[in-house]
Amino acid sequence: MATQFDRHRQRKLPGAGILFFLALGWGTGVAAADPVTENFDAQGEFIQNLTISQNTQLDFGRIQAPTSGTQDFSVLATGGTAIDSSPGGSGGVFIDGQITGQVTIAGEDGETFSITASPVECSTVSGNFAVEAFMTEVLLDSTGGTLVGGSDVVNVGGTLRIPSTTSGSGTCGYRVTADYQ
Repeated sequence: MATQFDRHRQRKLPGAGILFFLALGWGTGVAAADPVTENFDAQGEFIQNLTISQNTQLDFGRIQAPTSGTQDFSVLATGGTAIDSSPGGSGGVFIDGQITGQVTIAGEDGETFSITASPVECSTVSGNFAVEAFMTEVLLDSTGGTLVGGSDVVNVGGTLRIPSTTSGSGTCGYRVTADYQ
């Protein structure tokens, strides 16, 4: 025969079981979600690095310095020469030997590029060339293009500012930078 204690325990056990299942989240209508994982692909394309090589060296040739003041002497990237007297000089002339420079930009066929150039200081000098004369700008016949067949040619010119007191000779450098667009 069941005692009062046993009857009481029988009534309490089902309630304790429900509490146990509720604590686990069962029986509440809320199921724990399983994590979802998917794999995806990433891709990339690697193209050749750009290179720059000099085909023809820019040469200002022989120049007769101005008889007074300062003049700008330009070898044009599009060919030819020009003399600007606006710095306040006169009397200077190109004599001979002026050559437009040329560089080749090489890289991935069909890609577009941009190109810039800037002067750096003059060196390897004689006379007072380094003190008096300096390159004011580098001229390009293009600011970029498309690498047809993997390369493109850009002509290079520049401008020297020469005062009437300049003598001697020197080498003025310039820096060319190319980048994919």
